[in-house]
Amino acid sequence: MNKLDGILRVKKYNILHWWAIWCYPSYMDCIKQKILEMQKEESKIKKVLDLTYQENILNHRGEKQIKKRFLAEYILIQSEFDTNLFYRVTRITGVKKFLTVKDFASDQRWNFSNIEPDVPSYIPDTQIQNFVKQIKKHEDERFHMLEKDEAVQIISGPFKGFMGKIIEKKSHNRFVLEIKIYSFAKNIEILGNQIVRTTE
Repeated sequence: MNKLDGILRVKKYNILHWWAIWCYPSYMDCIKQKILEMQKEESKIKKVLDLTYQENILNHRGEKQIKKRFLAEYILIQSEFDTNLFYRVTRITGVKKFLTVKDFASDQRWNFSNIEPDVPSYIPDTQIQNFVKQIKKHEDERFHMLEKDEAVQIISGPFKGFMGKIIEKKSHNRFVLEIKIYSFAKNIEILGNQIVRTTE
């Protein structure tokens, strides 16, 4: 029995925990798909998270929605842990390894459990919740950056495609725009995720 086998026999590995898988960026989507396929046949895997958020950008070529990763190079899974799961995941093309305390002891984003430094370390639920809150905060801050008198374009809803100007900021994610319809000015109320700042 090797060191990993011995450690995985400890009771705390036989309950649900979050684990971070370190991947090569260009393989992220493929790795996530492989793990989702494993989830269908591996009852121990309960959740698979690739923490991303959508950003709408607008330039002279038009609207574009891009996906950004909050944790570049990492996929998170919630699962019981055993050697079978360990070897199946680490053999997927593009996977570097499961993160350990030793790997990221100096990285302030991670709050690992205090176990053996060179074997996979589970991540507390509170840490995952914190990541989700940070994504929400980031999305909220995008809307905070929009201010009165800024030129914007509507990207969803019944007025999609119209250009307008912010004439009132009612909250961090709610605005009043002035748009023109057949040369007539009209004020409409709209959510922040329905508009983007126009750029050259």
